[in-house]
Amino acid sequence: MASELELEPCIAAELLYVTATAHASGDITAGSAARTFVAADFFARVRYRPGGILLASLEAGAQVPLTRYVFRLGNESSDHGIIHEVPALGWMLGLQLGGPLL
Repeated sequence: MASELELEPCIAAELLYVTATAHASGDITAGSAARTFVAADFFARVRYRPGGILLASLEAGAQVPLTRYVFRLGNESSDHGIIHEVPALGWMLGLQLGGPLL
């Protein structure tokens, strides 16, 4: 019989395509942009399977963005500043609960 509690070190890769749109308002011109986001994830997973039927899993770890962007609002003549900057290091946390469908 397998153990009910498991600990797994994990590595994952993320590849995303992110789009953003700004609508014209006051001195802000309308525009849109699309960027590719790539990150490496390093985390640990603790999984609990009581009786082999139900499943509970908790994941926690670090995310290292390999592509980093600065998002600004405005235009060349009227810059409203940075609204978001992708950090050099992030964190991730996940919880999963599951059971049989039938």
